[in-house]
Amino acid sequence: MSRETKISITFAGFALLLAFRDVATELFLSTQTATKEKTLWLSFAVCATILTLSCVRLLASGKFGLLKKLRTPGALRKATMLGLLSGGIYFGIFFIIGQLGAGVAGLIDAGLIPLATVTVGALMFNEKLGADFYGAFMVYLLGMIILIVTRNESIPFWLLGIAVLPPVASALSDGYTKWLLDKKNSGLTRDELLIVRFSPATLVLYVLASATSYSLVPQIDDPLKTLAVAVAGGWLPLMLLCTGLGMAGMKKLAAWEFMIPAAAFLGTLHRHPENMGTPMVGAILILSGIVICEWKLISQFNHCGLIPRSKLRGINPQ
Repeated sequence: MSRETKISITFAGFALLLAFRDVATELFLSTQTATKEKTLWLSFAVCATILTLSCVRLLASGKFGLLKKLRTPGALRKATMLGLLSGGIYFGIFFIIGQLGAGVAGLIDAGLIPLATVTVGALMFNEKLGADFYGAFMVYLLGMIILIVTRNESIPFWLLGIAVLPPVASALSDGYTKWLLDKKNSGLTRDELLIVRFSPATLVLYVLASATSYSLVPQIDDPLKTLAVAVAGGWLPLMLLCTGLGMAGMKKLAAWEFMIPAAAFLGTLHRHPENMGTPMVGAILILSGIVICEWKLISQFNHCGLIPRSKLRGINPQ
């Protein structure tokens, strides 16, 4: 199996598991009142599960050089920012899903993530975008517009303002993750990275949830389901994310992030049969963006002389 194929499979698994997390969260919250207290405890449970699994794996490995690695110039500051962002991301995502459902939340959250991701890649790692990504993003954007318009959703302005924060925070977190994993910088392992990422988040969320619910005991209605969602929709995709970012750049991640809103939309069709018509066209177009990036269709057409060079002038090749 080629390196490129491994990277694609890793990021595809990450995107599909994130979509699963959103769908599972909608189903979970639909069975109860999604109060602020329960959302905080759910966020805490996910972060605590990821932290615990990472600590167990690190202890089993017998490698304890984390503190030394964090002494690398700039590492502690980035690690602290990563930890604080992570708790806010999970609370924001679960809150929005509880208010709007996974399908609509995915349109906003995952809809902005690819753009935010490539922006962070350009600013932090000087990554250049090619014609294939630009073409894919235009097709993806058209698909998102079709989904949003045909669903005819009415979203309060204040909620929309909150909804745009998680994708920006997620992109920044991915940038810090890639920097901390790089052997030229801190060289953290996947488990060390997740411990750094979720230690502050777990502590802050526990304090907030306890203060809000006036209880020191976590208020989780269904611990087994929560644990399953935390492992399959939290820990596993982040392990895949760390693996992928250790091999590829942010623009490769952004291309596969196209899949998240389409997969979340398709995963909630059984709850929203009214979306079986025109919105499906939008979902298909979104998925087509991945095909354009992965198969480098625009570059191939250019090599065959099917696209005039003047149209691609000023755009770097992929």
